[in-house]
Amino acid sequence: MREFRGLTDLNRQAEEWVLGIAGQDRIHGTTREQPLRRFAEAEKIFLKDLPAVAPELVGWAMVKLHGDCHVQFEKCRYSAPYTLVHEYLWLRYGEKVVQIYKNELLVAVHPRLRIPGQRSTIQEHLPPEALAYLMRDPQKCLEQAEAVGN
Repeated sequence: MREFRGLTDLNRQAEEWVLGIAGQDRIHGTTREQPLRRFAEAEKIFLKDLPAVAPELVGWAMVKLHGDCHVQFEKCRYSAPYTLVHEYLWLRYGEKVVQIYKNELLVAVHPRLRIPGQRSTIQEHLPPEALAYLMRDPQKCLEQAEAVGN
């Protein structure tokens, strides 16, 4: 049994084993060849360079569009079209962007939020009556409220 004095020592011993005992000092049971020689002569030519830009890691989640026209993901809220309220949608999340799909159709794109409670709303996703409410002038609303109260 081997002993290691830490991660650095473990990595050093593993490299010695792979490049020495496992790679050159033994004959592989199936191929009847030294593993490192076989790699260098037959397999290495098939390796490709890594891409210059790393691929984006993404994930998917099934979410429900609530009555306020927002889905919740990781304690943040993202809007989607009001016509889809109460439906289940697919949310694709990456490092910088959140995309919302109805089946294969992209219906919303938002910047990825990180602080719990944050909200990203695209006004066109809201129903017409909500937009009308948002468009109201606060001063005009106060005047109308005063008029009703008299």
